[in-house]
Amino acid sequence: MPDDFAAPHRLVLELLTQHGDALTQVREIDHFAYFPTPTLRAQFIDRCLAAGFKLRRTSEPYKPGSGFGAILFHTDVPDEETVGKITCLLDDLTRECSGEYDGWETQTVS
Repeated sequence: MPDDFAAPHRLVLELLTQHGDALTQVREIDHFAYFPTPTLRAQFIDRCLAAGFKLRRTSEPYKPGSGFGAILFHTDVPDEETVGKITCLLDDLTRECSGEYDGWETQTVS
C-alpha cells in the first residue's frame, strides 16, 4: 500500500489504540464512497456485494456537485493488514466506477 494512501488509515488505527482499543475484537467496519451518478454508485454496490460486503445505506447529494454516497461494511478485526487490504480493494473498485473512496470508521472496543 503506498505510504500516502496508508497514512490516513494508520492515523485511525492510532486513534483507536489511544482510546484503549487493542484492535483484536471483530466488529463492523464502515467504508464510505461517492459517485457522480446513481448508476455508477449502483455498479460499485453490485461489485462490493459480490465481493462479500454488505450495504449499510446510500445517500443523495447534500448540495449540487456533491456525490451520490454509499456506505458499505464488513465484519472484521481492524488491524493494519486487514484494513490495508480492504481499503486498497475498495479504492480500486471505487475508481473503476468513477467514484471517490472517502475512508473508513469503526467503533472503539475496549
